[in-house]
Order: sequence, then C-alpha cells, then structure tokens
Amino acid sequence: MAQLAEAVFGPGPDRSDLSAVARRFTHAIERCHPGSRLAYDGQGELVGATIFSPRGGLLVLSLAIVDEHLQGRGVGRAMLEHFPAARAGRNRVVMSSLDPKALRRYTKLGLAVRPCLSACGILRPGAVMAPAGAEQCSPLEGAAVVDALAREARGEAYGDDIRMWETSGDTLHLVGEEGAAVRQGGVIRILVARDERAAIRVLRAALAGVPPGETVHLRHVREGQDWALRTAVQAGLPLSPDGPLFSDEPLGRFHLPTGSVF
Repeated sequence: MAQLAEAVFGPGPDRSDLSAVARRFTHAIERCHPGSRLAYDGQGELVGATIFSPRGGLLVLSLAIVDEHLQGRGVGRAMLEHFPAARAGRNRVVMSSLDPKALRRYTKLGLAVRPCLSACGILRPGAVMAPAGAEQCSPLEGAAVVDALAREARGEAYGDDIRMWETSGDTLHLVGEEGAAVRQGGVIRILVARDERAAIRVLRAALAGVPPGETVHLRHVREGQDWALRTAVQAGLPLSPDGPLFSDEPLGRFHLPTGSVF
C-alpha cells in the first residue's frame, strides 16, 4: 500500500494508517481518473491499480502497479484489458517504469518508445534562483493559465487534475502567461510552457521553491528536452535512466510530467 500511495501522491512521510491511505487513494482515482481500474483481494484490501486519464483525444495510462506479493499472477494484465485501441485523432500515452515486465507489456501495445532520463537529488546550495517576474499561487488561482498552456504543450487541458493539486496543497509557479509548473515539496508534478525560454524560467522558479535539503524529483525528460537537463545539471542534480514514455504521436517539447499525472 505504501508503494501505491507514493506512486499517486508522491514521496512523503511514513503512512502508518493504511486504511486512510486506501480511502484517499480510491477517492482521488474515482474523482479525477474515472477510466481507471482498482483490484482488491478476498479481504477487500486494495492490491493493485491502473490510473487511466481520458482527456479529449489524449488518453494517458500513468500508473499500473500491483502489490509485490501478487505480481506475476495476471492481476496487472487483467486491469489492462480495457486499454483503448489505436484510432485516428487519439494519442495514447503510457508512463512506464524500468521494470522489464512493464516494458514488455507496453511494447506489445504497438506504441512508439520515447526513452527518458530523470534528474533526482538534492539541489546544490545557492545554485538556482527564481527569475525576475516569477510568481507563485495555488493551482486553482492560476487554473486558466495552466489549462491554456496545457492545450498548447500537450494537446489537452488538465481540468479536474488542477483541483486534485489544490486539495493536495501543491504550489503553482507562473512566469506570466508563458510558463507554469506545479510543485509538491521537491516533486515537479508538471511543467507546461510556450517556448524554451519560458520553460527554463519556470523550471528555475519551481526548483528555487524546493525547501532546502529536500529531494528534487524531475522525471520523464525525453528527446528534445535538453533545456531541462541543462537546467537540472546546473542546479547540481544527477541524471539517471528513467522509465520511458510510450505514445502514438510525438510529444511536446515544452511539457514535463512527473508522478501520476501526464
């Protein structure tokens, strides 16, 4: 359960009340990801989940996870049986881990592979400062800007995901109406921007807001996003291989996803 909770809500403190985690997990999925699947064992305990987010023509599978004690028994395969088929005007996206079984499963879906790197670690003290003009607010306060940028950068608005970020107490960083990034502690949940300059500036703003000593999580940085890798390295973050993205169509250069939301 702790693995499921971290995958959805991001890294956090020890969660000893597993029943409370399960309730929050289930509520978040049912409210914001109605196409998802949950798996329970004979005692009614949550043992697996797929988070599937249909947003217009963008269909994202951002998580497929099974309790480690039940892996290899067909639970994950059963939850993926309803993954949509390819269709004109539809871009199916899968956010994968590096697990060999997951990579094999998603390759069989017929999607193109987009190799990725991650930048995770502690920022070097004083290495990054927020650019002039950057602002921060709650996600709902800047929802219109976020959705406008998301339509340009990834093809669809975020919609109800923004309310989920608000409920989680996340911070929205804005660079005018040119760039936006949502941050939860050290996790850069999403970044959307109109061009490379705005993308770099809003990433710097988000990194500058990370509490001192907290681990930064910047994931699924792919081909054409050297701007993000350069910014991360300049801030002292190490790079490492990350789970790839799979998709029908090419993905936008000025959009970064981390965690359970693409």
